[in-house]
Amino acid sequence: MSRALQRNKTRKPRRTPASKLLKARPRRKSRDFRVPRWGVLLAIGVAFIGAVGGAFALVASQVSDNPQPAMASADGDEVGRLIEDTVLTSPEFNSSDPDYDEGLEMRSHAHNSFGGSKTEEALPTPVMTDAYREPPELDRSSQQLDSHEAMDREENPTKNRRSSLTVASKNMPDLASPQGPAIPLWRKNAVATVLPSGQPAIAIVLDDVGVAQAHAEMAIDLPAEVTLSFMTYAANLSTMTAAARSKGHELMVHFPMQPLDPSLSAGPNALLVGMDRGELLRRLDWGLGRFDGYVGINNHMGSSFTRDPEGMRVVMEVLRDKGLLFLDSKTVADSLGPRLARQFGVVNVARDIFLDNDTSGPMLAKQLREVEQVALQRGDAIAIGHPHPETIAALRAWIPEAKSRGFAIVPLSAIVERRIGPPG
Repeated sequence: MSRALQRNKTRKPRRTPASKLLKARPRRKSRDFRVPRWGVLLAIGVAFIGAVGGAFALVASQVSDNPQPAMASADGDEVGRLIEDTVLTSPEFNSSDPDYDEGLEMRSHAHNSFGGSKTEEALPTPVMTDAYREPPELDRSSQQLDSHEAMDREENPTKNRRSSLTVASKNMPDLASPQGPAIPLWRKNAVATVLPSGQPAIAIVLDDVGVAQAHAEMAIDLPAEVTLSFMTYAANLSTMTAAARSKGHELMVHFPMQPLDPSLSAGPNALLVGMDRGELLRRLDWGLGRFDGYVGINNHMGSSFTRDPEGMRVVMEVLRDKGLLFLDSKTVADSLGPRLARQFGVVNVARDIFLDNDTSGPMLAKQLREVEQVALQRGDAIAIGHPHPETIAALRAWIPEAKSRGFAIVPLSAIVERRIGPPG
């Protein structure tokens, strides 16, 4: 027994495993971390203030890029009536003035800076592969040669006169990769206009402006909603266009192009069929550099050139790269302007009505009624006229009346904006 006791005394005590010790220890109750309610509210408030500040900064930058020009009122005041009476009674101005008959050869006007010979540069006979034929839907017996050589219907005025707008399609093959500015120049130079949805709108474009400076001054004095297209070869363009901008007018470049009739001259530095690319680019650069602040171009004459695919491709390439729009004067029914503009991604529209083929009072009133009919049927209409004193007097009287009947008289760009929507 003594030996057994002695062995028990010398045996080492057994150690308790660590796992058992851990299990034996009482566990502390864990507490979940919770974000205080005031911290959540503070984070939401900071995020909201940041978003609102960013939105205000974006709106302010857009407003500064596109300022609202001062808009002249459609005045029917005593001064306007005195001007109208003077125009209509003056023997100096009459509807038979050959200076405005584009069916005659271009002359060196007594009031123009281009003196000397009676004719401008001689034009070669257009190279035509097929005889020109009107589309079958046009009734040739009801047509007459207008001041842009176009054929207008008389019996059914609104048929086949649809104003067209074409923009680049995402799925359309590119002829050349567009390198134009992020914000097109036409949008930067457009007169800011608020056009209520659903209101019939009419754009009046007067072209040939500047050829007769006295008549240009009368056109500039019209209400600001009238768009003015200045001739590339007119004199004193910087002065006249600056005056037009100060009155709130939207500006365009009226570019001379070759007509079908080889006996007619479109004027100096006109775009001609068969001209090489380098010379076309030189003339385009010259014409587009005569003044600034314009939204695009429209063709002066051009019944031959607008049917020439090679020449019109050069025009559309330049307009695309500069971010300008194209208004097709439709001096010929099968102009290639709309189709090539679509291929190059150039925004374009076409005129609906010529106002002053005949500048007599009854005919001007008839054409203006026709413009209203087109606007009511389709929502908008584009009319082209010229700075004839009779046309200017008729517009001065008609504009306030048209507004009172519910029509919006707007710059050309407002109709374009309505059709393609706001940027972005």
